[in-house]
Amino acid sequence: MKIQPYLEKAARGAASVFRAVSVGLRRATPVVLRAGRRAARATWYSAGLRATLRPIASLVRTGAVAAVVACLSVAALRATTQTVLPTEIGVIQRDWGGEAGIVPEDLGPSKRFVVPGVRTLHRLDRRIHFARFGMESEGNGFPSLELRTPDDLEVRVGASVPYRIIEGSGHRLVEEGIRSTYPDLARAAIERVLLDALGSLRREEWSSVAARERVRTTALIGIRAALAPFHLEPLDLQISSTWFPPEFEVEMMEQKLLEQRILTDAMLARRDERNYELLTEQEIVGSLEAARAAELDFEIEQERIGLRAEVREVESAASQYAFERKTAASNLYEKALTTGRLKLDEAEALREQLLNEALESEGGRVMVAREAASNLKFTTVKLDANNPNVPSVLDLDALIELLLGEGHQ
Repeated sequence: MKIQPYLEKAARGAASVFRAVSVGLRRATPVVLRAGRRAARATWYSAGLRATLRPIASLVRTGAVAAVVACLSVAALRATTQTVLPTEIGVIQRDWGGEAGIVPEDLGPSKRFVVPGVRTLHRLDRRIHFARFGMESEGNGFPSLELRTPDDLEVRVGASVPYRIIEGSGHRLVEEGIRSTYPDLARAAIERVLLDALGSLRREEWSSVAARERVRTTALIGIRAALAPFHLEPLDLQISSTWFPPEFEVEMMEQKLLEQRILTDAMLARRDERNYELLTEQEIVGSLEAARAAELDFEIEQERIGLRAEVREVESAASQYAFERKTAASNLYEKALTTGRLKLDEAEALREQLLNEALESEGGRVMVAREAASNLKFTTVKLDANNPNVPSVLDLDALIELLLGEGHQ
C-alpha cells in the first residue's frame, strides 16, 4: 500500500494549520502580553485576582506549547518534502536498509516525501546541453578545435553539439557516480571524435561541400557511439566556422577562381555546342516543314480537284432530277387539270339533268310558275266579261285554275 499520497495530504494540511496558527499568534501576542503585564501588576494587590487569572495563564501556556508543536511539525514536513521541477529528472537513493541503493526509475515533475538520512533525492538537468567549440567572444564555452590535416595544414574549427540524457537513463548516471562529471566527460568524448573525424580531411577536401558533409555525418555517428556509455545522446552536429592560415586562404581563393573559370569555359563551350545543335535542328526542321508543306499543298489540290468533280456530278444529277421531277409534276398537273375539267363538265351536265328533272316535276312547275309570277308585273288586267272563257273575278277557283292549271285549288 502506498502511503506517499496520504503523507503529501497530511503535509499540506499541516502547512495550512501552521499558517493559521502563525497568523493567530501574530494577532494574539500583543493582546496576551498586555493582559499578562496587567495581570502581573494586579497580582501584587489581590490574592483573589491571582486565583482568577491562574486558569487563564494555564490556557495561555497550553496554547503556546501547541503552537510550538505545530510549528515544529510543519518545519519537519517541509524538511521532508522535496520538489522535482519540470526541467529536472529526479532519482531516489535509499541510504540504509536491505534495499539500500539507487532506485532504477527516473522521476518526473512532482513532490516527493524524502526523510533526510533515510532517502536522498538527486536532481539531474532534463534540458538540452550544448558543447560549443569556438571563439569565446561569440559565447562559446570551449576553445576552437585545433587540428592538422594529413598533408600538414593547420585548421581551427568551431562546432556545436546539442545533447541530452537518454530518456529513462538518469538513474544510471547517479548509480555510476557521474551525475556531476558527465558534462566534462561528454565534452572530452565529443572533442576526441571531432578531432579524429575532421583531421582526416585533406587540403583540397576542405573546399568540397560533399566531403565536409560526409565527414559531418561520420562524426555524428561517432559522437553517438562515444556518448552512449555515459547514457547521453547527441541531437545534431553543426560546423559553425572554420579558420585557415592566410596563405591557404589565398590558395583556396585561387583554386576557387580556377575552378570557376573552368566551369565558365565548360559552360561557354556547352553553350556554343548547344547553339550549333539548335541551328542544325532549325535547318532540319525548316527543310522538313517545306517538304511537308509541299506535300500538303499537293494533297489539298488533289482533294480540291476530286471535290470539284464530285460537285459537278452532284449538280448534273440535281439538274436531271429537277427536270424529271418538273416533267412528272407537269404531267400530273395536266392530268389532274383535265380530270378536274371533266369532272366539272360531268357535274354541270348532271346539274342540268337534275334541274330539268326538277323543273319537269310538279314542284318544279310550281316553282317556275312562282318565279314567273314573281317576275310578272301587271300594270293593268282587263277581263272581258263577255267572253265565256274568262271567269268572273268573283269566281276565285276558276281564276286559279285558269292561271295555275287544274288540280291547284
